[in-house]
Amino acid sequence: MYERAASSATNVIETWKTLSLKMKQLIAHHSASCDESDLHAGMKKLEQRMDNVHTGSQVTALLHSYGHVVPRRRHAGAAIHTQPTAAGRRKRPLITHGSKRQAAGRPAKVLKKQPLTSKRPRNLGHNIELGVRHAKSHGQGH
Repeated sequence: MYERAASSATNVIETWKTLSLKMKQLIAHHSASCDESDLHAGMKKLEQRMDNVHTGSQVTALLHSYGHVVPRRRHAGAAIHTQPTAAGRRKRPLITHGSKRQAAGRPAKVLKKQPLTSKRPRNLGHNIELGVRHAKSHGQGH
């Protein structure tokens, strides 16, 4: 049991060494574009927070909160998650069925396309030539 804990601690320490090397590389690479006094202030704050750590769970919380302000490459943006039926009710063409924001305003001319199922013309001769059923209007003539 003690050997497993020792090997686990060794793995964590090796990972920390790798991360500290990566941090050195980041600081060296971006040192020209950032203010040195800001870097020192950030390191001082990190040191103060590390001085307040007294338990294992606080170490874990410190590591999880480290760098939480750095933006991720992909983020939800304007997506507010919706119920599945709400997404299914969006029947107009070219509207997202997910939880992304719906486009507002007049659609661009490029996006205006004929729907896949267009109505049949109410022209008896034309429909006979095509060999399809005649389309009737539901309110007139019958």
